[in-house]
Amino acid sequence: DTNKFLSGALGVINLAGAIYLGTLLRDPSLPYKVGPQFALAIKDLFPYILTYALGYNAIPLIRSWINTARNRDIEARNYIRTLWAERQQNQNVKRKILAAQRYRPQEKVITKDKIGYSTDRDLDDQEYDDDKRRQFRDFDAKIENRDGKTITKEGVEL
Repeated sequence: DTNKFLSGALGVINLAGAIYLGTLLRDPSLPYKVGPQFALAIKDLFPYILTYALGYNAIPLIRSWINTARNRDIEARNYIRTLWAERQQNQNVKRKILAAQRYRPQEKVITKDKIGYSTDRDLDDQEYDDDKRRQFRDFDAKIENRDGKTITKEGVEL
């Protein structure tokens, strides 16, 4: 990829420039060549320049090593999944899976005669037989506290 190549080249140039600047800063005649204030400012900034150059090159390398390790783990996991998928194609394994499915819990189907309340009609319009009315009364009795007062959501007595 062109962008990766150019970024790498910029990193190498940046690091080479920082190292070259370090050799220039060791020259005792530098303050006489560029001025004492400028030489002092560059000497103060040099650790930051070198840190930036090293980080610009080190961070992508470390990230590349981490990604390579992760990709290796992903490839190993995918290989294991492929082996299991191939093994599952085996007729003996298919037979065992079908046998195990017989023991799973069955789906519970709720029919109209099992429904106690429906939201498609108003509560007053719904017809209840005596058994359902008794169930509703029993439920209402369960939500009453010891004093015989009914507790509501707002905490108000009914």
